[in-house]
Amino acid sequence: MLLFVKTNRRIFARALRKYGIKNFKVEQIDTAKNQQELNEKERYWIAYYNSCVKGYNSTDGGQEGNTYKYKTDEEMKSIKRKIRETKLGGKNSQARKVKCRNENTGEEYHFDSVSELQNFIQAPNHNIITKRCNHQVACLYCKTWNIAYEEDEYAVLTTNKNNHRAKQVQVTDLEQQVSKIFPSYAEAERFFNVPMKTFSGKAYRHKNKPFIVHRRYEIQVLD
Repeated sequence: MLLFVKTNRRIFARALRKYGIKNFKVEQIDTAKNQQELNEKERYWIAYYNSCVKGYNSTDGGQEGNTYKYKTDEEMKSIKRKIRETKLGGKNSQARKVKCRNENTGEEYHFDSVSELQNFIQAPNHNIITKRCNHQVACLYCKTWNIAYEEDEYAVLTTNKNNHRAKQVQVTDLEQQVSKIFPSYAEAERFFNVPMKTFSGKAYRHKNKPFIVHRRYEIQVLD
């Protein structure tokens, strides 16, 4: 069995075009009797020649080589950006079409993916959309938007979320010396423009006793 070393084809192809095929030499350097031996020798010769750095190899060899190990930070940023782009909108074969209706004006909009609708209504995360599409939330988003998968009928939703577990809380911004009472943690989080669960996510540890979040917000449950 001949030992063939895997290369980064794109970089190697550019090198062939740049330097010309006459400046490259194909040479057998080892042989193997089975796949395991082939993998071991491939790793050995790549390490021996340091060809991931000084050559055209993209992995350390073997069948489980890490393709990204020797990529620069800029190359990784470019790769991640391209991966994200392929998962957005109609480029993602798994994307489901969704729609939304403004219940105040009756206007309706259609989108190729959840991410497109998320950007349109400026939702902080995709769960806001998928939970309504799957009938896990019974209220309009921002008291305005009714959301559904393209092939489904719109559900009859309420304007406000009926949350029997909501607790009235008083939040004090210790830096700004501002204190305000809210009907729920969610309302307080929106008022202070902090991520969801910033306050409520810590509450269960304190059993309705006052507590401080991020050394700035003092939370006190009132009922």
